[in-house]
Parts: sequence; C-alpha cells; structure tokens
Amino acid sequence: MRASIDALYRAFGFAPRGEPDWRAMTELFVDGAVFVAPFEPGQTPRPAAQPEFFEDFRRFAASDSVRESGLHERILGARIDLYGVVAHAYVSFEGFEPLTGRARTRGLDSIQLLLDRGRWRVVSFTTQYASPNAPLPARFVESAPAR
Repeated sequence: MRASIDALYRAFGFAPRGEPDWRAMTELFVDGAVFVAPFEPGQTPRPAAQPEFFEDFRRFAASDSVRESGLHERILGARIDLYGVVAHAYVSFEGFEPLTGRARTRGLDSIQLLLDRGRWRVVSFTTQYASPNAPLPARFVESAPAR
C-alpha cells in the first residue's frame, strides 16, 4: 500500500522544464477515478474525471513559474486504514522546488484506493491546502501505522 502512495507522489514531481510521469500516474488510477480540485469554504466542490484532471495538471505544470522551477512533493505523514480490498489514506505533503528546496505548498490529500489484481490503485483523490486560517494539523504530519 505505502509503495503505491510513494509512487504516486514521485509521479507528480518533475524537474525544471520537465513533466510529471504521466504513464506512472495513469497506471496508479483506476478507470473512472475522480479528483476534486482544492476549493475554499463556501465554494462548490468541482469533481473531475482523470482526463480533465490530467489536463488541469498539465496546464499547471506548464505555467511559467512552475515549469521553470519544477516541482516535487515530499510526504510528511501518511495515515492509512485498510479493510480487505479497500483503503483510505490521509497523506500530508509539502510541494517544493527541486533545485532550491523552497517550499511552495503544504496540504493534505484524502485518497481512496482499491486492491486491483494485486496492486493498490487510486479511486478518488481530494486535496486541502494548508493556509494561515487552516494550518496542517500535527496528527496528519506524524505517520500512523496501517490498520
């Protein structure tokens, strides 16, 4: 389970003028996986299917500031609950520029996964970015054992 989560966060990262590992990401998601873009309180959540999410992430990765600096994400903590072929993971992360180490984002991803033919794959993915009004709770930064 943790290996699939680690692979997912590696796939999202890319060097300056590089790209995320689209092939690896595609293999880590089930067909029909759903993504909910970060949203602010009072806004309506906007779920997206995998192709739309990939297109949004391509635009983000191609934006001038991100394309020139690159982006990697380090896992700060992962709380994973397992039951049979179903899993839920809260993964706290920090996005940073690979050459300078400068932090760009911090947040928490809520990820549902299924065990598909011996491999854990993402079914849904929702992100909440940390902010001064919503700091990242310590309970999500400290790793908890899988149950």
